[in-house]
Amino acid sequence: RRLSRDLGARGIGLGVVGPLPFAREAACEPDLAVPQWYAPGGGPCRYYSRAATLARLAPLDTMLERLEAEGAISLIRAFDIFCPGDICGYVAADGTMLFRDVWSHPSVEAATLLRPAVQAWIDAER
Repeated sequence: RRLSRDLGARGIGLGVVGPLPFAREAACEPDLAVPQWYAPGGGPCRYYSRAATLARLAPLDTMLERLEAEGAISLIRAFDIFCPGDICGYVAADGTMLFRDVWSHPSVEAATLLRPAVQAWIDAER
């Protein structure tokens, strides 16, 4: 709220991308998540279902929605990009790597998928 207030005083809006799935909790690395001939399911990764992930994200989502309702942030929804199927994993169905490291930082490819939503927010802020 303080950051939003400080930025707002300068005429700058605060956009928050999220919430993102808990990819970090898959207990693997992106390299291990890529399906290989010896591990067609993506190795030792343990992924959560979309429904379980949404349920676990509910408290965070509620807080972000409250901040958005207060005008403190603009929420740029990204969940469908980072969990496009029934299971929230490191890799999309088309093979796009969604995260670049074990800390759940988005990959360049995922950031490219996110670009239209971010650009729409920027355009709306002008």
